Amino acid sequence: PDSLVLNSQMYSNYKSRCTVKSLIGITPHGTVSFVSLLFTGNASDCAMVRNSCLFSFRETSDSLMADKGFLIARDLQSIGCTLNIPHFMNQTGQFTPDQIKDNRMIASVQIHMERAIHRIKTFALSP
Repeated sequence: PDSLVLNSQMYSNYKSRCTVKSLIGITPHGTVSFVSLLFTGNASDCAMVRNSCLFSFRETSDSLMADKGFLIARDLQSIGCTLNIPHFMNQTGQFTPDQIKDNRMIASVQIHMERAIHRIKTFALSP
């Protein structure tokens, strides 16, 4: 962007370029069920969740899956939902057997999310 302010808002340190990003929701069967409006590249994951209408589409006892960067467990608990994210490495540098099992289960489901994101990018789906 020509505007320095907009350029700084759209710049992503992670991607090292100007970007926009969106939240994507899919059902357990892989159907795209939610696409948020676009956010500037420097918007935090938590801010995107809080400023989208994602929570208005949830039901009590829903379970949401996200990457490790989405630290929104408290927000979800306050509305009766749970968050499934991969476990963080502990001080010993090893996962427990239960954590390994959980991480494998989450990874096996995350592939469906990655495929949905690919479909949205490929077919230019928008809200």
